[in-house]
Amino acid sequence: MAGHRPRGPFKHYWGEASRYTGDDRPFSLFLAAGVPFEVTDRPARDGWTFLSDADAAAAAEGKLVSRGTRFASRSTAPAGAGALEPCEESLPARFTLKRRIRPALAKVPFVENDEPAVLAWYPSAHAALLWNVRSEPATFLLHCGTQRREIRLSGLESAMLSDLHL
Repeated sequence: MAGHRPRGPFKHYWGEASRYTGDDRPFSLFLAAGVPFEVTDRPARDGWTFLSDADAAAAAEGKLVSRGTRFASRSTAPAGAGALEPCEESLPARFTLKRRIRPALAKVPFVENDEPAVLAWYPSAHAALLWNVRSEPATFLLHCGTQRREIRLSGLESAMLSDLHL
C-alpha cells in the first residue's frame, strides 16, 4: 500500500492540546466500528472527527474550530459549544452511530454487521484492509456500493480486500 493513504468519513485527530497533555486520553474506540477512517493534522471539512478530552476542551473554548466536520467527544459539551457531539466511548454506541449515519456511508465501504473490526480503505488502490480485533473468529459483511462481500477471519487476523469499486 506504499504511496496510498487511508481515507474515510471517521477522522482520527491528534491536536495541539493533546500534545501538551501528559495524561491525554485518546478517543479512538471508533476505529473498531468497521467504518473507514483517516488521520488528520487539522480539523477536516467533512465526516466525524473524534477528539481526545484535551482537544474537546479546546473546541469547547473556541480554540479548535470545525471546518465542516462534526466533532465527537466522550465529554459533554458545555453550553455554546454546538460543534461538539457527545458520544459514549463504547462499541454499542459506535454501532448505533454507524446505523444512524448509514445513508452518509453510501460512497465508502463499511462493515455492515455489528462486529468490532478496523477497516482501512485505500480508494486510490481500490482496496481495503480489514482486521478482526477480537481473539475469536468472526464473519464480516462488507457493504461496498451495491455489492456485499462476506469475509471470515480468524481471531486477530487481517485480510487485504481488492477490487473495491464504488
